[in-house]
Amino acid sequence: KSIYVSQDGSMFIGGSLASGGHGLMIGVKAYANNATNANWTGFYWGAGLRMDSNGFEAFSGSANSTGAGSVVWYRRLVLGAAVEDFTPVHSYNLTPDGSGTALGADVALAATGNAFVGSGVQPGDSAAYEIYFGIRMPAQTGTGVFLNPQGIFNAASFAPAGNPVSPGEFVTLYGSGFATQSATAQLPFPTTLAGVQVLVNNQSALLYRVDTALGRIDLVIPYEVTGQTATFVILASNGSKSNAVDILLASTSPGVFSQASNGIGAGSIRNSDNSINSPTNPVHPGDFVEIFLTGMGAVTPPVKDGFAAPTSQPLTTGPLDVYVGGAPANVVFQGLAPGFAGLYQINVQIPANVVLPTTSNAVPLAIQTAGAFTDLVDIAVTP
Repeated sequence: KSIYVSQDGSMFIGGSLASGGHGLMIGVKAYANNATNANWTGFYWGAGLRMDSNGFEAFSGSANSTGAGSVVWYRRLVLGAAVEDFTPVHSYNLTPDGSGTALGADVALAATGNAFVGSGVQPGDSAAYEIYFGIRMPAQTGTGVFLNPQGIFNAASFAPAGNPVSPGEFVTLYGSGFATQSATAQLPFPTTLAGVQVLVNNQSALLYRVDTALGRIDLVIPYEVTGQTATFVILASNGSKSNAVDILLASTSPGVFSQASNGIGAGSIRNSDNSINSPTNPVHPGDFVEIFLTGMGAVTPPVKDGFAAPTSQPLTTGPLDVYVGGAPANVVFQGLAPGFAGLYQINVQIPANVVLPTTSNAVPLAIQTAGAFTDLVDIAVTP
């Protein structure tokens, strides 16, 4: 087999395409017994292979590790002719040599923290086997008007770079040099704010905020944007144009808003009495809640880009499943939140058979559409 070693000596990868010699090897250099969870932090490009009852699966994507025991792992799964965007959050725990557990498998972090590798057999199913690895994203910088290729995010989930966007989605961009002043718009959102415009596939996005201190633009993608990719270009207040950045475009790319505004932890969920769901204000099985998110795609009847959704609450057009603690919830409404642009709302009934943890009342909340799955936030439920 041919072996390739990283420049810093912390990782190798090897394999062969020769007849009878196929195979794949990946390894990382261990820590000198001084690793902690904090060493695994930042953004990584990733890929992997999996074999299970569905057959052979390949995936590519990205990961964002918090350094505090949780990692968001975006994967675009290829299942035969079908494609699914899968964005869960996983807990991890590293031992002093950098090995540990994550994503339901054994994992090892390279001594430099710049790469990781994982493999394992799914518990209870010895026929399900997976191998994956990740490489730290190199930092991106630019002069003039610069749009960071790694800085285009779902404004709710902040899923790492590579995660698709969808028509009607609230999106956050990071870059530099696009304006000399900050501004926040009122509804209906304009296509020019603080002298800045953003084009998505040559269509003007609807701008909510331009923040020069953070190098950030918040916008809503027009519903009319179509295709398999979305090309973002910033037209700056001085007349200059940024670099173009292409990312995946999907019919839906759901992300639930979180109370911490980082995409994970307690979700932005309202109980039936209009109070905010929280560990000190949980709901019970059988109760109804309102979930606030973005990236649910087209609605019917259609609404005008950047305008507040009417009280008639247009409905999303695609299939939807919601899971609370792994149990399917009864969806009673799925559409736009009235009075807002780019904000969607799902009303569900907490299932009677929800499995509650023994140490807390926070259970995972999962959203599944025709081509996407996310379970980054929690909802507080008590018996």
